[in-house]
Amino acid sequence: MGLPGNSYYEVDPPLEPVELDFRRPRRTDVDLRLSPSPRMWEETDARIREWLGECMAAEELAPEGCPASVRRAPGGAVLEPRPSGTPTRGSTAVEDDAEIEDVAWRLLSRPALVLVQDPEDPLRWTADPYRPAVAELSYREDGERVVERVEFPVGASVRSTGGSAEISVGPEPAQ
Repeated sequence: MGLPGNSYYEVDPPLEPVELDFRRPRRTDVDLRLSPSPRMWEETDARIREWLGECMAAEELAPEGCPASVRRAPGGAVLEPRPSGTPTRGSTAVEDDAEIEDVAWRLLSRPALVLVQDPEDPLRWTADPYRPAVAELSYREDGERVVERVEFPVGASVRSTGGSAEISVGPEPAQ
């Protein structure tokens, strides 16, 4: 007996047949090792692609729930020197109200999806964050073109009982 074809799990390796004698029933243990089915992989990957697409379409330096500029805080404050060598935040020479225009995100690379079973909750699987995604963020700051390389984790968490799944994605998905 296997799992339904639309399950979020598959049995790995296939179960060995177990014989039961109904006249003299006895307890029989079965070692059931589950692994993500193609459905779990595909739906999780689709959610990640959707999340990345929304983030890369943003026209902000720090869109909510997405990667953010490494030079500027969400409010626009300078976190590191401007390319022209303007002093860092804290100096009176820095203008925190710089005009930011033409914000564009572009995904350069994304790690392969690897789902790892949570040792505390065997029904939860998380994306193994062994390698970050990389995006290019470009914008005009007071007329000067700025390009940043932004590395960020692609997190995913899937909790499934087999027939349904709760999938969350983002830089730090809900547990």
